[in-house]
Amino acid sequence: TECTYKVANKLLSIGILVGLIMAGLASSIPRFLPQILTNNAIVQTAVRPLATPLFLGALLLAPVAVCEGVLLSQRELGFIAGVYAVSTALLPPVLFRIKRSGDGTVSMIWNAFAVFQLLREVMFAGRLWGGRFIRKMIGRTTVPGAV
Repeated sequence: TECTYKVANKLLSIGILVGLIMAGLASSIPRFLPQILTNNAIVQTAVRPLATPLFLGALLLAPVAVCEGVLLSQRELGFIAGVYAVSTALLPPVLFRIKRSGDGTVSMIWNAFAVFQLLREVMFAGRLWGGRFIRKMIGRTTVPGAV
């Protein structure tokens, strides 16, 4: 219903704002204050590049949680289970491949987690707003198979 979309949009806006704040704070530590984490200068230098993928992953965490919560409230349990199954099937092989390559870095792992969150957000948001977006784009009131 229209009310559901309004609430979901408002929650998503709040989620993005919270995500920005969380991501900014979390990524500021390795980027600008690595001495909080360690006294070792080598480690301080090594954690600085982790700030960007940490920012991206943290930024997406809140909007993913919002979308997942809205889908839960709509009892979209089968869809959520499918997203869990797909993400569980895709992420571990990527992480193992990075590990087996021998030249994988911690930054590559954090980038994989950021992509993981992005894929979940695309799937959840697509389920919530995809049909509505398509209807607006093609000017129809109904789209077969869309929620």
